[in-house]
Amino acid sequence: MTLAFDLLMACLLVMVLPTSSLLHPQPGISLRGHSQSHPLCLEVFLDLNCEYSKKSWMTMMDLSVVFGERLEIVIQQFPQPYHTFAFILTQGYFLVHKEAPEAILNYTDLVYDHLASFNNENTFNLTTKEVIEILADLQFEATGINQTTFERKIHEHHVATSKIWQYAADKGVAGTPWYYLNGYDLHMNPKEHLGLEYWKQRLGRLLGDIPAEEDAENTFAGDDLAYKEVPSGGPALTQSPFLFTFTGFFLLGLLI
Repeated sequence: MTLAFDLLMACLLVMVLPTSSLLHPQPGISLRGHSQSHPLCLEVFLDLNCEYSKKSWMTMMDLSVVFGERLEIVIQQFPQPYHTFAFILTQGYFLVHKEAPEAILNYTDLVYDHLASFNNENTFNLTTKEVIEILADLQFEATGINQTTFERKIHEHHVATSKIWQYAADKGVAGTPWYYLNGYDLHMNPKEHLGLEYWKQRLGRLLGDIPAEEDAENTFAGDDLAYKEVPSGGPALTQSPFLFTFTGFFLLGLLI
């Protein structure tokens, strides 16, 4: 009886608890500002210490101009563990977002412009403190944040950096760049660069810029599903509370 009761309570808890506290609200920085008017939302996970992410970042900046208010591009961070100082660069990213949010794009550009300065090969003999000092000196011109302040406050953003990594892992991100269109995982190879023309064709088709009869041979798997605005993270068993409740009562009936 006790086991049956415990099972029932666990199923009922699923109904009232969110599947992940990290998913509400959605983190990230929108290149066009959050708005309900955007028919499409492209969520992009990048690593500030990744060459492939650098290429994607440059494309996303151009893409935000091409589609304007019809496309929301949300930039997320995913510091990968095999990039030794990606976590530090991401902590700096969140520091800038808090202290000088108007400079966050400048900071991102700066870090990618100096990508080689922070890669594993060139930082092999450097301590974490030395890398932070280099970053603090570099970022000042782009953000206006005093070097001493930057060095002192960067570790305050350890939790935010950890949470964004957990958010990405919870969604199934396995590399960078990684893309979600209206919450639908596009499952693209991170090492395959998707240029501006690729996105213009793919998103233009969904937005009606390219007539269907002219683009019959260039359909993309999953786009019809993505355009229906699949909830972030996709349909999951834990997002079906009624199924869990039914299962709970069923098990209760078997065990009583």
